[in-house]
Amino acid sequence: PDEVVATVAYSHIGEKVDQYFNVAVGKNVSASSEPWGGAPARAVDGTTNQNWHQGSCSHTNNQKNEYWMVDLGRVYQIDHVRIWGRTDSHAERLEGARLWLGYHRCGTLEKKTDAGYQEVKCSEAQSAARYVTIEHFNQYITLCEVQVMVADTMIDVEPNEMVSNGEIHGNYTNVAIRKTASQSTIHASGEASRAVDGWTLTHWNSGSCTHTQNTGVSEWKVDLGKVYKIDHIKFWGRTDGHQDRIKWIRAFVGRTWVGYLSEEQYEAGQPFIFDVSATGAMGQVVTLQRLNQYLTLCEVQVMVKNEDLGDDELPSTFPDVENVARGKPAVQSSMGWNGYAERAVDGYDHEDSANYNRQSCTHTHREALNYWEVDLEKEYYVDYLRILGRKDCCGDRLDGAVIEMDNVTVAGISYTSGQTVWEIPMNGARGRRFKVSLSNEYLTICEFAVYVNHYYDPDDDAENQVDLTLPNLASGKMAYSSSVYLGGEAAFANDGNVEANFYKGSCMSTGAEQGDHWWSVDLVDSFSVGHVIVYQRLDVNMASYIDGAVVRVGEHICGEIEHVANKPWFRVDCKGQSGSTVSVTKGGGYLQICEVIVQAAED
Repeated sequence: PDEVVATVAYSHIGEKVDQYFNVAVGKNVSASSEPWGGAPARAVDGTTNQNWHQGSCSHTNNQKNEYWMVDLGRVYQIDHVRIWGRTDSHAERLEGARLWLGYHRCGTLEKKTDAGYQEVKCSEAQSAARYVTIEHFNQYITLCEVQVMVADTMIDVEPNEMVSNGEIHGNYTNVAIRKTASQSTIHASGEASRAVDGWTLTHWNSGSCTHTQNTGVSEWKVDLGKVYKIDHIKFWGRTDGHQDRIKWIRAFVGRTWVGYLSEEQYEAGQPFIFDVSATGAMGQVVTLQRLNQYLTLCEVQVMVKNEDLGDDELPSTFPDVENVARGKPAVQSSMGWNGYAERAVDGYDHEDSANYNRQSCTHTHREALNYWEVDLEKEYYVDYLRILGRKDCCGDRLDGAVIEMDNVTVAGISYTSGQTVWEIPMNGARGRRFKVSLSNEYLTICEFAVYVNHYYDPDDDAENQVDLTLPNLASGKMAYSSSVYLGGEAAFANDGNVEANFYKGSCMSTGAEQGDHWWSVDLVDSFSVGHVIVYQRLDVNMASYIDGAVVRVGEHICGEIEHVANKPWFRVDCKGQSGSTVSVTKGGGYLQICEVIVQAAED
């Protein structure tokens, strides 16, 4: 509706009432609408007659966000506000209307059927204001008089108006109210701003609930205007139907994941709270997401402790350990059953998402070679990978899949009955592109998460970092082995290629005959050896291929390899032992090595 404004020239401060001045009488007023001749100026005409038919009451329509407002001309330190409503009928219309003093919402009106006014008093910190507003949602506002009272001792004082961070709720302030909101899509006119209009009206027909489409990741976000230290997030869904459209919501403060509403936590028709306080998250943007379903929010409150509302500028926080693959570009060899490649990086690595019908899993056709790949867009030191497979069926399809980082094999997937999650340590390995390959089988991944510890310093991690700038004394030298199996020549273990997939032709293998199995390299000259670094085979997880192998310099034992699954290499300290040969020996079973690096001891 068109705004209605009545303008007068100020010739007085106000009307003296006992020890107060009513500074609203005769002042400029405006309203969202003016039906039935209910001019907004009637509410400041100085007459408190509460019968509509006497012509002294204002009136609005009953649409969304109806309001009445008075401009006091300057900022006053307001003591309290008196409101007269109708008593001849429709007294209930003011029930639930909200009173604002400037930027501060300080009270809610009640139903009052008897003659006289109701009084609303705000805290001193909230009461310095120039504008006084009464607002309602989908309800008429009828005001027969509004008096804004200032103590006579304060009438000549013009305080500074406090800018509000939001709406105060006891010890907390909702900093999201009326802030800028957006969402991924809009359905049925359910605009994003509805979730921060301040009204917790949970019936769709009230016009106060958002609505997205139901494809991809449905997202709603609010920009708080500045960074806050957030205590908790409270949100309401619908109660008239489709209550479950908030189920499986996840929340972020900036980049920090702060909550997930699981099937077990969801309670139909009830608001839900994400406790953010334990995370220490500070951010300017709060995001709520739901996967491949409608997202309907009837109100979102982002609560900050009042004591944390200082003027100091806060830094945005980010998680110590973060999935850097979320939302990054992904491709695959083919697509079947709408299993788009980007589904594996939608960030949903909870097992609720491991059912194909949740539309969070990729799917290729079954071809000779099938692959899926993600580009992290820059290099990271990777802490670990977390891979989620299907749990509704077909989980064994990932068995035998091989994972590469920047075209070098880093792991193989072995399936055990009922398994849906694989966590693969990467030990700070540095890379950008990850690829999963599988032969002669459908490739389905429900999430491929690449976790990075942002506080990791490779210079402080001698255990997991290899200085490849040091010369490799074994490079290009003659190598020998006790036997050769499947073409795994001894020379493959010092060819300078650390590729760990046996079938790419760069790993040596002995047979499985009885007795010791060994590999050795002739360094030609005698060297004082510092470290021997042995790369294991990774396309399959077979501890028996390397576990217990003994590393020697000449006849001197340097140490024994204790197998760790998916660890790319093992460093053995030879402590300066001198010799012209380096050997790796294992008793019984196959011995398989993909590369050996021999580094001289430091002077």
